[in-house]
Amino acid sequence: MLSDNFRDNFIQRDKLASWQVVSAFKAYNDEFPGGDRFCIELNNSGALCFYIADATGHGNYAAELWKCCRDEFDREWQHFLDTPFSQEVLYEFSQTINEILYKKKEECNTQLCIAIGSIRDNCLSFANFGYGTHLLVQQDLATWKSPAQEYSFGLKLGWINGNAWKNSPRSFVYNEIENVRRIILMTDCFLGNDFENPTQTLADIEDMNKHCTALDFEQVIPYFLNTFPCDGDDLSLIVVEAV
Repeated sequence: MLSDNFRDNFIQRDKLASWQVVSAFKAYNDEFPGGDRFCIELNNSGALCFYIADATGHGNYAAELWKCCRDEFDREWQHFLDTPFSQEVLYEFSQTINEILYKKKEECNTQLCIAIGSIRDNCLSFANFGYGTHLLVQQDLATWKSPAQEYSFGLKLGWINGNAWKNSPRSFVYNEIENVRRIILMTDCFLGNDFENPTQTLADIEDMNKHCTALDFEQVIPYFLNTFPCDGDDLSLIVVEAV
């Protein structure tokens, strides 16, 4: 499932291995395709891999990042899918994308929030970069909350150069979660000015996640679309659930 295949304001459904997927996508102010982009597909080892990305800005302004960097990003993503997943492979992919974006920052604003990961045998592994993309994770018996650690997510990709990225403890924040039943991937259009108060943003995400545990698979996207104002930005929302 790839957002490039969408028509604007469109919902798409799929089944990949033992996971059912539904997603919604809408560009800001009908400026399709906007700056959000996502992909969910099986890698060569049968793991379900994904990214959800939010370029700085929205609408036509944010779309400039993809015009500038899409081909290189897609080539690296295909290499990522062709390689058995590991934490090291995820790190190398993230590092490479950061370098691609940083080198082109004079051509356009190439800062990118993105969550990247893999699910296999109900074990989720992921890294999240920036405050513009978020994961809500539901396990068999509970909702998952980011562990108490210094950083909840890494730096936006393309923001700092390669050496600074390698040396910063904030660059790559990795998580592994077992017994995953459902994940909800979303961009920050549902969260208002989330960057102004990250602590409140994380609390809002936790509340959203708890509410969604009582919802059936098909109820999750209508809940978000009907509950939260989301006209001020590009919108991407994906629900992945074990069959």
